[in-house]
Amino acid sequence: NEASLLGKEYLERDVLLPKLSKLNVQGYKYDGYTACITGLKSYFDENMKLLDDYNQDALFGKAPIYTKVRDDTPTRYITGAKVSNIMAADGCLIEGEVENSVLFRGVRVGKGAKVKNCVLMQDTVIEPGVNVEYIISDKNVTITADKEIKGTDSFPVYVAKYQVV
Repeated sequence: NEASLLGKEYLERDVLLPKLSKLNVQGYKYDGYTACITGLKSYFDENMKLLDDYNQDALFGKAPIYTKVRDDTPTRYITGAKVSNIMAADGCLIEGEVENSVLFRGVRVGKGAKVKNCVLMQDTVIEPGVNVEYIISDKNVTITADKEIKGTDSFPVYVAKYQVV
């Protein structure tokens, strides 16, 4: 937190290097997938890269993935739903159209809604008739019926957690 308060953003240069004489630093060779996330745009881009099977396999490989347990139903695709190139976690309910998007746990996409090139975090609700492109919604966001929110590839729109739009 001290580094963040002082505007220091690089772990190695700004935090570890000045305290190297006081730390017991060990090395570990890692040949797997890595990404440097330094802001909203890079966060968005790295999530979009996970839609490519090659990147997903490089990141997760065959090793088990440990996460908080949230016993939920598998994602449900209701009659009339259309999906293309998405990654959806458990507990999602999709009634509308979703394309090139990452959906975290419990995301709901209402009937007639269109979601394209988005990262929707846990328990986001996209109500019926909504049209969203290039947005990142933090958790527990609700986009109310018939709204349209569009960012761009170079400037995705961020909706903060617990917001109702």
